[in-house]
Amino acid sequence: MKFALRLVLIMSVLLAACGAVGDRVAATVDGNEITVDDVLAFYPAGEDEDVIASDTFRSNLSNYIVGDVILSAADSEFGISPTDDEIETQYQEFVAQLEATDVDGNYDAALEANGLTDARVRQAAEEQVVATTLQERLAEEVPAVTDEDVEAEFEANGDLYRNACIKHILVDTEEEATQVKARLEAGEDFATVAGEVSIEPQATETGGDLGCSNLSRYVPEFSEGAKAAEVGVVTDPVQTEFGWHVILVEEIDDDATVRETIRQTLTGTAASQYFQDWILGALEAADVEVNEDFGTWVTDPQPGIVAPDTAETPDTAETTDTTG
Repeated sequence: MKFALRLVLIMSVLLAACGAVGDRVAATVDGNEITVDDVLAFYPAGEDEDVIASDTFRSNLSNYIVGDVILSAADSEFGISPTDDEIETQYQEFVAQLEATDVDGNYDAALEANGLTDARVRQAAEEQVVATTLQERLAEEVPAVTDEDVEAEFEANGDLYRNACIKHILVDTEEEATQVKARLEAGEDFATVAGEVSIEPQATETGGDLGCSNLSRYVPEFSEGAKAAEVGVVTDPVQTEFGWHVILVEEIDDDATVRETIRQTLTGTAASQYFQDWILGALEAADVEVNEDFGTWVTDPQPGIVAPDTAETPDTAETTDTTG
């Protein structure tokens, strides 16, 4: 019953279901009505009620319900109610992000290109503030990651968290690699030697510099060679499926750094899961009724509306991250 939920994106299509206009009720959430007009208010200019027969409308109605439940639960459980200043600050950030997507920096053009309305962006700003505060409050309740958790992950997948800054020179034979090492130890410039002899296609431009990245990106033999290397000292030849490498590690995370990275990663993962579980609990506890013309509300295996006359469970709407 787990589901992937990008809260801000889902909630960015919402309008609080109070003072609803229109007389056709699309759904109710704990007795509060959501009308067709509420949902249509977030469609770009030119859209009309013809869209209510579409899967998109049903998806947006689902998102509206999810957001209404979360807003209400966040307020009732934690008293989360953003101020006008907080909302305005976030709104201006979203506006700047949208303007950056347009060649002329035109906000209205960016809205049109992304199928958005200003009302949607303004509401997204409020929901971002709520989501951020909610995550912070829930993070306080997440059980701490233990040393045992960290050590188990370190032993199983330590190199997935270990970063290193590496240069290398790749040649065809061990003899050539030995000659390369000798030239480097004699003081020749690494980039110059790489440009002359390395069979790596980009070596002339990069000088053999692979940059800084995670060791897991490399084939195992190369990763092990880099991990065993002394920082600043060229290695003996290392063979991989690509040929023979001479490796120079300029920086690499030590075990303490790797363990701290693991702790932070596990903590973030636990907080994210706790956040999603809280959302699902709020949705399961809510009293949601959907107009049978649009389908049936379900929360298992994920929140959404099952279309009329179908037994298929819906996917949550896929929205485009245009506001951060």
